[in-house]
Amino acid sequence: MKDKLAIFFSAFCLVHCIVLPAGFLISTSILGQFLFSERIHQGLFLVIAALALWALPQGLRQHHQPLPLLLALIGLSLLGTALFVPSLEVLFSVVGSLLLMAAHLRNFWLLKKAKPLCV
Repeated sequence: MKDKLAIFFSAFCLVHCIVLPAGFLISTSILGQFLFSERIHQGLFLVIAALALWALPQGLRQHHQPLPLLLALIGLSLLGTALFVPSLEVLFSVVGSLLLMAAHLRNFWLLKKAKPLCV
């Protein structure tokens, strides 16, 4: 469940970053001001980081495969850097989100493989 929730938020972050150019069309609306503010980036990062740090170390203890945690740490590093480097924000956010989704998908698969009856 944790990995599915984390995948959802990583995907939301990815969609948010890809849709950003279209956001300029609605940027004058209240919705546009909310969706493209720095606060949403910071809030998404905190949620995504908390989910990754909650799900992945626990998965590592069960399946003993470090790859998901490594992918997530690289992804989180890119997302965190994107908050401070506006010129590379979209690139780092997209790559970081994809790495986090891959980390959680791999973690989910490894947990399912380790304990087929537990999802």
